This record gives sequence, C-alpha cells and structure tokens, in this order.
Amino acid sequence: MNRGKVREEFSRSCGVLNVRSWVQESRFMHRRRVSGFRCRVLPVAFMLSLACVAFAGRADASPLSEAVDHLLTAEDEFRPSDMAPLLCAGYHEISPVGDIDDRAQVLSFYAPENRSAVRLDRKILSDVSINGVPLVTEQLHYTLQDPAHAGRETTLIGTWVGQPEHGRMTICHAQFTIFHPSHK
Repeated sequence: MNRGKVREEFSRSCGVLNVRSWVQESRFMHRRRVSGFRCRVLPVAFMLSLACVAFAGRADASPLSEAVDHLLTAEDEFRPSDMAPLLCAGYHEISPVGDIDDRAQVLSFYAPENRSAVRLDRKILSDVSINGVPLVTEQLHYTLQDPAHAGRETTLIGTWVGQPEHGRMTICHAQFTIFHPSHK
C-alpha cells in the first residue's frame, strides 16, 4: 500500500477528508480546550487575586483601623475588659440619637450580663489621617438575632478618632449616625 492509499484509508476511517484537515481539526480542538480552560480558570484566578489583594490590604490597615477591629470584636462578644485598654481615659461616644456617653458608661453597657445576639457586617468607607489625626469611618450593618428582635436590622455610619498612647493606638472618640437607605 502506498502512502496516498494509507492516508485515504485513515481519512475514511476517522471521518476526515485528509490527514492535514485532521491535524488542523485537532489543533483547533486543542485551542478550544485551552480557550475553554482559560475562560473557566482565568476568572477564578482573577477573583482569587482580588481576594488576596483585599486580604493584603487589611494586613496593611492603619493602627487605628486595627484598634477599631479589636474594639468591635470585644463589643460583639461583650468583653469590656478587652475594650478598656483600647479606649483613651477621656473617651466619649455620641450615639445615633445624640446621647454622649463617657468611657465608664460605654464599658458598663457592654457588661456580659447585657449580652444580646447580633450579627455585624462592616464596610470601611475611609481610613485616613488628617494633620496627623487618624480617622476611620465604617458602615456598620447590625442584624439582631435574639428571639425577641430576630431579623430586626439597622445600619449606622461610625467614625472613630485615634491617638497614639504609650506606643499603641487608642480610640478617643466615636460618633454614630443612622444610615438612610436613600443615601445609597
């Protein structure tokens, strides 16, 4: 059998016109597989890289932002003993209704016996320093989870002012404002 007949026989058995078209078709299919691979894998890789950047961004958070993270965690777990070292001696907080609470009032509010179940979702709006004064502003979305108030939600904007004290960042002021959905 000569080469021409072998190619022709191969072509008929494979359902392609000739070896050249078969090779071209296999290259095309390989490209499609690679292209499909790229279409599926590249978006996932891109999203993972964004997640890594976001995580790395938090690793580079300002000292005040880290102090606010620790404070909100301690508040969520109703641990005033963990909150106390994060607050300046002259700390005061302005509530969404305009009440001004000093450090002692805030710490007593978070006594373990006052604990209630709350889920907190946070979004940093700004983390800046103005003339050397660190400021952090976050959107705080609270969902009450205790049986008496299950599902009740509220969103606040919280702003914290920090001050370096004894080699660490402390929080000296906080103010909370109701966030209105019409402001989205």
